[in-house]
Amino acid sequence: MVSRRCSLLLLAILSVSVLVIAPFLGLENLSPRAIFDGDAGSAQIFWQLRVPRVLTAWLMGAMLALSGLVFQAILRTPLAEPFTLGIASGGALGAAIYIHLGLSLSLSLFSGLSLFAFMGAMVITFAIYLLNRHALESITRLVLVGVIFSFFCSSLVMVMQAVGRPQDSYRLMQWMMGSISHVTVTEILPLSIIMLISTLIIALLSPRLNVLSAGHIIAKTRGVEPKYVFIPLFILVSLMMGVMIAISGPIGFVGLVVPHVVRRFIGADHRYLWIAALLLGGALLVIADWMARVLFAPAELPVGVITALFGAPFFIFILIKDKK
Repeated sequence: MVSRRCSLLLLAILSVSVLVIAPFLGLENLSPRAIFDGDAGSAQIFWQLRVPRVLTAWLMGAMLALSGLVFQAILRTPLAEPFTLGIASGGALGAAIYIHLGLSLSLSLFSGLSLFAFMGAMVITFAIYLLNRHALESITRLVLVGVIFSFFCSSLVMVMQAVGRPQDSYRLMQWMMGSISHVTVTEILPLSIIMLISTLIIALLSPRLNVLSAGHIIAKTRGVEPKYVFIPLFILVSLMMGVMIAISGPIGFVGLVVPHVVRRFIGADHRYLWIAALLLGGALLVIADWMARVLFAPAELPVGVITALFGAPFFIFILIKDKK
């Protein structure tokens, strides 16, 4: 069996390699010579379009994987991720309200659509927390409340699509597929700051995640008060997801699949799992975005379609293999 240190090294090499190579690949591959030897067109495509897109994909993939890992640890269920808890559906409802009301707003770096999607995700997050604040030890109740909110928000979105104008319904459908084709360099700085702060907090609390994932009763016997770990991490990860959904729309399966994959190589120690999830999640979404650009060129698929197409069968494969 490959050692934990070797696994982390291989994941780091994979992640860095993907970051370096991906900007050169696309509908038309670019050569380093053309970029650095004065070809203005190639340099503009490389620095203004591809590099920001690859960096954004890596940051978002890493954050999706981290959020899935944390949710699965604090909720002690392998199926936990923002989509099963209704956070993504809340973001979709916020986006649907903005689109179908025909609003036109913006604030600093973010569009009105992004702001409404973020607010929708946050409203659902705090609604879930308020309904469970006195019963945080009941994981089943919390997940069930999240699933109920998910169905409720999805139903409202479908109603708006059914009665709204065709162009609004089409715009919402495109957004809900999840895409980073529209991102610019302005999104990288706020994403990087959020990523850095979130990663530091998760890294600091990772030893307590090991205790909490064993159950609240065991955590208390070892001197860890569950609510002081659960509440800040639940809010932190929900904020991360709210920002990501606001920028790209919902991108599924990365947060669900990556934690399962890294546990096979790293084990169950969250002091190392968060590093592996960050590296693999970032690389995976960059690869998925590259596939979205080239598989059906010149047409471009939303990256959320690619992650769902490959993520669902892969997760089923993992479940079948575990059963055997």
